[in-house]
Amino acid sequence: AETQKEISRIFEVTQFRAKDLGKATGEARAKLRSCVAASGRSAARVQSLEMTISEVEDGLSRLQHVRYARWAEQAVCERRLEILERRPLQDSASKDDLLEAASAEWQVLAEARQVLLDKEFELQHILEELDEARKGMLAETATRRSACRVDQAAFRSSVAAAPAAGTA
Repeated sequence: AETQKEISRIFEVTQFRAKDLGKATGEARAKLRSCVAASGRSAARVQSLEMTISEVEDGLSRLQHVRYARWAEQAVCERRLEILERRPLQDSASKDDLLEAASAEWQVLAEARQVLLDKEFELQHILEELDEARKGMLAETATRRSACRVDQAAFRSSVAAAPAAGTA
C-alpha cells in the first residue's frame, strides 16, 4: 500500500512536470517564432532599403546625364555668342537681337544646369542617409539573428535536458 502511494505521488509529480514542461516548451517555441519573424521583417526592410538605394542611384545617374547634356548645349550657346560678338557691325540691329536671344538662352541653360546640380547634391545627400539607415538596419538584423540563435540554443538544451531530468 505504501509503495502504491509512492508510485501514485511520483506519477502525479511527473504529470505536473510534464504539463509545466509542455507549457514552457510552447512558450519557448512561440518566442522563437516571434524572434524569427522579427528577423525576417528586419531583413525585408534591409532589402527594401537596398532597392530604394538602387532606384535613387539610377535617378542620380539619369540626372547627371541630363546635366551633362545641358553643359553641351551651354557650350554650343557660348560658341554662338563668341561668333556673334566677332561679327562685323554691318547689321547692328539684327546682331543685337541675336546676341540678346543667345544671351537669354545661355542664361536659361545656366540656370537649368544649376538647378540640376542642386538636385544632384540633394540626391547624393539622400543616398548617404539611406546608406546610413541600411547600415543601421543591417546591424539590427544581425543582432536579431544572433538573439534568435541564442534562444534556439537555449531551447535545444532545455529540451535535451528535460528528458534527462524526468528520468532522475
